Amino acid sequence: MDYSEVKLQQLDAAATYRVYGHELDFAHGGSGAAARLRWRLILPCFCVRDAPDSPCRCVNHDDPYFWWLVDDSIVHEGDSGRIDPKGKELKFFDVLLDSQILAESTKPLSARALKNLGDTVSVHSLRGLGSDSGSGVPGTSAKPFPPWVVKLLIQIVAYLIDKFWDEITKPFPFPKP
Repeated sequence: MDYSEVKLQQLDAAATYRVYGHELDFAHGGSGAAARLRWRLILPCFCVRDAPDSPCRCVNHDDPYFWWLVDDSIVHEGDSGRIDPKGKELKFFDVLLDSQILAESTKPLSARALKNLGDTVSVHSLRGLGSDSGSGVPGTSAKPFPPWVVKLLIQIVAYLIDKFWDEITKPFPFPKP
């Protein structure tokens, strides 16, 4: 490799982000709408070390997460020399820094959780809302407390207020100037 090739690699590395992963075929015969618009579907992998005994951590099928890359934003691609946990060779895609990567999650949502959100449903409120969510609280998958727990908490709060009411409501003694 000569100086000009090394310099071009340095410049490309400064102007790109390297994506590792497996390209997924989503259009039959290349005639799909996404293929016509030059979108490429990637199952991303995250590589931390350059060692065969330390494979890259990839998104698994239990938590599907995809990256869509615009074909024009990919300046180089090829075999990476890295592997996933199953030993399968990964591809690399050098993407221009000024381009957008569309991250898509195919996480199922509970209809009950969506109904509980009511009129407050928004993209922001959907983040983190899982299929097992029954509470409608964005970002959690917690279920509501059982009625006996709610009653117990109310009794505890009432006891504490009754016991310490005088301390809570007495005037605060300000220091003299």
